[in-house]
Amino acid sequence: MEPQKTKSEENVNTEDENKGVALGICFGAGIGIVAGTIFGRISLCVALCSVIGAIVGIIKDGINEQKNKIKEHNQQI
Repeated sequence: MEPQKTKSEENVNTEDENKGVALGICFGAGIGIVAGTIFGRISLCVALCSVIGAIVGIIKDGINEQKNKIKEHNQQI
């Protein structure tokens, strides 16, 4: 049986948990550069697409975290 984690230990993000957010920002910036080149507003498009990418990454990481919690719970049963 594993020792229980404290709340501060549960809230610590590891590199794997932040990977989705980082990839979202990177892909968003890349898409923003391409879109900005097409529309002639590179800085605006990079900023907007990076924010959208970060939001998508946060949502994706949250969904993956919930799936992992459900999987761990089912394995304990």
